[in-house]
Amino acid sequence: MPWNLHTTPEQWMRMKSKQKCGICGTELEVLFKSDPRDADTWFWMQCDHCDEPVCGKCSDIDKDGNRECTDCYQDKVFRSMKEESYGKETEG
Repeated sequence: MPWNLHTTPEQWMRMKSKQKCGICGTELEVLFKSDPRDADTWFWMQCDHCDEPVCGKCSDIDKDGNRECTDCYQDKVFRSMKEESYGKETEG
């Protein structure tokens, strides 16, 4: 339901309080509600690198203890592979 001039505050809270995983689109559970009446103070699981909201299936904890989404992980692996292949080209 999109927002319009006839949207009630209750409908607005329901729309705003739903957060989806940025990768697979599943609806996320709220981790913490500091003020249950204010959706701006609610916390969802998110990637520590790109701040994208993610679910448990699409994220993992890296070696430094930070939550990392699959997109950031794949990007990091791709960059390290690119650096390794670049290093081999310049050595020889």
